[in-house]
Amino acid sequence: MKARLLRGGRLLGRSEVLRSSAVAAVIRAVGLAVVFLLQILLARLAADATTYGVYAWGQNLLFLLGTLFALGIPMMASRLAAVHVHRGDYTALRQLSRNAHGCVIVISCAGAGAGLLIVWSLPAALFTELPRAVVSLALLASPLLALILLRQALARAASRLFSAFVPIQVLRPLLTGLLALGAFLLVQRPLTALDILTALALSLLLVLLAQLLWEGARPPLVSAAAGSTEPAVDPAITADTTGDNRDTTPGAADLLRQSMPVFATRVADIVMTYGNTLLLGLIGGPLAAASFFVADRLAQLAGMPGAVTSAVIQPWLASAHAEGDRARLQRVVTQAAHVSLWPSVVAAALLFTAGPWLLALFGGEFAAALPVLVALLLAQLCAVLFGHCQQVLVMSGHQQQVMRLTVLAAALHLLVLAVLIPVLGALGAALASIASSLLLATGCWWLVRRQYHLRTTVF
Repeated sequence: MKARLLRGGRLLGRSEVLRSSAVAAVIRAVGLAVVFLLQILLARLAADATTYGVYAWGQNLLFLLGTLFALGIPMMASRLAAVHVHRGDYTALRQLSRNAHGCVIVISCAGAGAGLLIVWSLPAALFTELPRAVVSLALLASPLLALILLRQALARAASRLFSAFVPIQVLRPLLTGLLALGAFLLVQRPLTALDILTALALSLLLVLLAQLLWEGARPPLVSAAAGSTEPAVDPAITADTTGDNRDTTPGAADLLRQSMPVFATRVADIVMTYGNTLLLGLIGGPLAAASFFVADRLAQLAGMPGAVTSAVIQPWLASAHAEGDRARLQRVVTQAAHVSLWPSVVAAALLFTAGPWLLALFGGEFAAALPVLVALLLAQLCAVLFGHCQQVLVMSGHQQQVMRLTVLAAALHLLVLAVLIPVLGALGAALASIASSLLLATGCWWLVRRQYHLRTTVF
């Protein structure tokens, strides 16, 4: 064990994963700091904690719908685009981008329109605590988020870290805070949930415009692998693929078909990510949802190293698998395991220590959420303990297996939510996150070990 850890330390000293993750982590850290200050600002600008809870519910609904309407297209497009970038095939890359944008625009607009028809056909009595206007605005803004996620995925495939991370993680919360503060100064009264959600929707529109302008001004992509010698394809690596690499420029219909398992996975993941706050709002009320929302935002700080590293390594996993480079696959996942786990442990310890003070910044009502924060920190550690196995499987074409495992984890998550929320409230939702995170992480780890014999943890 000691020898392996020492080898891991030497490997990190020359790690491409560490260098790129460090850049992305700085961007992410700035973004999380902005988000943290934003949530404090919004909690203070809101009329009361209940109003903030309604906004938190609406924001989660917006991000749920935007991710849902994007289907699995951003992830699949990112995987295929990474192969095109690695090979320097920019004609295919442009065609893939056009097909992906067309799919996302049509599907997200159709989904938002259908949702609005359903919402306005329902009786008004269903929208007493959670206003119909908040739900409608979340639906209207969801196509903007779907397009932003697609553009983020394409930028990540080309290892453009600034384009991939800054707009959504830094610019969006910064603009939301500025717009909300401007609205407060303009109307000279505490903001309603609809006011704050409007600021969020406008910030998404501005971020999308910024992405379009920035990418339009950039020079053509240059492949990091240009001029390199491509290794021979290893049959042991490619034998179990879905065949996507044989045709890496699918049409719109083919792209949609290949994205469906990823979409099903995203739906199940959405259930685990956003189901907590949404069900707490419906069952426990806006205040319980607000407490969980704040604790979850803090706990995500501990998961930042894993999330950043996961996003950085996706194109490397896809290109290494496409070329059959087993050695590079092992090198990337080993480096990623170290870069993710140790900073997450340190961050979780710091958040546990500073938890009471951090929660009190949001207001006295949130001080009781400390046990929720502790449970969510454990869930974050469970997610990174077994390495980036889910990314390995998706980027190597095993979407179906990941889909089945994620659906199983989501079913467990919902079961635990249904049992524990009526009894424990927000703490029950946090315990559900621990259960589903453990199941998904161990399941993906077992699949990667069985199929590729890769070592994905630091142990």
